[in-house]
Amino acid sequence: MKKSIELIDEILEIIGPIDDKEEKDRIDAIAKNFFAYRSIINIILFCHIAVFFILKLIIKEDDFLILIFGISMASFLLLYSKRKKAFGNELTRYIFDDCCADKGLSRIYYYLPLLRNKRITPAALYLEAGSALANMGRFDDTAKIIRLIDSNCNSAVSILYRQYLISLIAEYYNEFDILNECVITANKLSKKLSRYSIAAKLYDRMSLNADISLLLKQEKFQELYNMLSSYFSTAQYPLREVSIAYYLYHLLNKMGDRDKALEYKKYVLENGGAMWYKKALEDAFEPGTSPDVLDNYSVRGENC
Repeated sequence: MKKSIELIDEILEIIGPIDDKEEKDRIDAIAKNFFAYRSIINIILFCHIAVFFILKLIIKEDDFLILIFGISMASFLLLYSKRKKAFGNELTRYIFDDCCADKGLSRIYYYLPLLRNKRITPAALYLEAGSALANMGRFDDTAKIIRLIDSNCNSAVSILYRQYLISLIAEYYNEFDILNECVITANKLSKKLSRYSIAAKLYDRMSLNADISLLLKQEKFQELYNMLSSYFSTAQYPLREVSIAYYLYHLLNKMGDRDKALEYKKYVLENGGAMWYKKALEDAFEPGTSPDVLDNYSVRGENC
C-alpha cells in the first residue's frame, strides 16, 4: 500500500507545474482554516464524550442527560458537515459546475501538498484531477490518472470514477459504444453508491453524452434537437450549458440552420473558458475523426 506522499506526488507529476500565487495563497488560507475548525470540533466532541461518561457514573441513568448530550453532539456534527461541504465545493466547483477547469486544477494542485501527512482517499483526488484534465482536453494525462485508479483503487466508487473519466475521453471522440458501456457499468453500481452525492451528477453527464452520441449515430437530428433545447433552457450550471450549446452548434449545422448554429457557437466561445468545447470550435475540430484513439489510452476492455 502506497503512502499518502507517494500517491499525491504521482498526481502532482501528471498535473505538471502551475505558477499561480493568488490561488496558492487562497487555498493555503481556506485549507488551514478548515483543518483548524476540524481540530476544534474533534476536541469539543472528545470533551463531550468524556464529560458525558463522567456524569453518567455520578448520576447513573438519566434520559434527559442523554438527550441533551445527544442533541449537542448532533449539532456540532451538523455544523462540521456543512463546513466540510462548503470547503469541498470551494475546491471543486470549477471542475464539476463551472467552465474554469484550469482554475479548478490549480486549486487541486495547491491543495494536494497539504495532505502529504494526512490519511487520504485517493479515488476522490483522482476523480477531481482527472476531470479537470479531461475538461481541458488533456486526455493523455487523463489516461494516466485512469491507470493510477487501476493500480491503487478497487472500491465500487473508484470504478464509477474510472468509468466517468473514460466517458469524458470517449465523448470527445464520439465513441458511442464506449459511452454506453460506461453508463451500463455505472447503472449497475448505482444502488451501492446512492450515498455519494457526486455519483448522481457523474451518472447524469455520462448518460446525457451517451444519449447524444446514440441519436447522432442514428441521425435522429430533430429528436436530438428537441432534447438538447429542453436541457439547455433548464441547465443549472455553466458547464452543462456550454456542453449542450456545443452539440447544438454541430447539430444545427447538420440540419442546415447555419444562422442559429452560429448563435450557439458564439455562446460557447464567450462562455467556454478553459473547456475543450471552446478549443474545439476555435480549432475547427470535428468530433469522431479518430475512432480508434481510445486504444492508445488502454481504456477499452472488460473493465469498461
